Amino acid sequence: MAQITLTQRYEIEALVKIGFNKTAIADKVGFHVSTIGREIKRCRKGYYDADTAHSKYLANRKNNREPYKRTPEMEQVIRKFLIDNDFSPEQIAGRCKEEGTPMISVEGIYQFIYSVPELANHLRISKGKRKKRKSNSKNGSKIPDRKPIHIRPTEADNRSEIGHIELDVVVGTKEKSNVLVTAVCRRSRYTLIGIALSKSDKDVLKALEDMASRSLIPWKTVTCDNGKEFACHKELEASVGCVAYFADPYASWQRGTNENTNGLIRQYFPKGKSMDNIKMNSVLQVEETLNNRPRKKLNFWTPIEYIHGERKNLITINKTCI
Repeated sequence: MAQITLTQRYEIEALVKIGFNKTAIADKVGFHVSTIGREIKRCRKGYYDADTAHSKYLANRKNNREPYKRTPEMEQVIRKFLIDNDFSPEQIAGRCKEEGTPMISVEGIYQFIYSVPELANHLRISKGKRKKRKSNSKNGSKIPDRKPIHIRPTEADNRSEIGHIELDVVVGTKEKSNVLVTAVCRRSRYTLIGIALSKSDKDVLKALEDMASRSLIPWKTVTCDNGKEFACHKELEASVGCVAYFADPYASWQRGTNENTNGLIRQYFPKGKSMDNIKMNSVLQVEETLNNRPRKKLNFWTPIEYIHGERKNLITINKTCI
């Protein structure tokens, strides 16, 4: 795409001064009207100075310039973490920056990936629009002794400490079949996944107790939706030592961390497929993958690193495997 030159900017300045509008200037200079509009906005409203606009253009160009030239070593790192670890381009760039390892920009990583068709297939792409989830309860009050999310501790609301968990259930093709039970820490994004034989509260409770027993962090509070599968909340409190709270009906955003995590899990267990044949080993492998994936919200530390308070050099470690 052609860039506006300094000479053309002087021409634009002259045309602005004599009262030409953006459309007329675009016709004269030979650029799209939207390009001229953005160019004029480089200077304060009602005034356009070619030298000022050109200086801003050069400064932006310098700031946006690719920090490094792509090297074969960078390409190997991109391939490794995209294919073997399911990292996104942003996670690859962010983690390299965190470790002080040279890497091209996120946009540069995307360009490289799209230039190699077999790599592009490994990108995580959102399929379709999210559908509104149906509530399992008309008014959300059929579960006895439920505590509303609005009295949840401040530490849970503001994510100031580890141990405040969001819960959910991921279903397959049939209502009366195995389901995945998910738990994610609001602060660290540490994730646990279990298998329940059905969506009944008894089976879900059994899965949750197993998940809590192997958790690397304590469960101080749990927050769930109003589905009947969480009618076991009193038993869960007694068994695990946590306090259970319930989100408002039709308010999935109140458990946004869990909703997002379920989307990541669906990459491995897609909608429309039965959960009956899923083995626990496969579930634990996905769990490990998610917990060892750097997160932007954690400054590109992984959840495991965050809860242990120690960052490893993933780039250096994995170079030995390339």
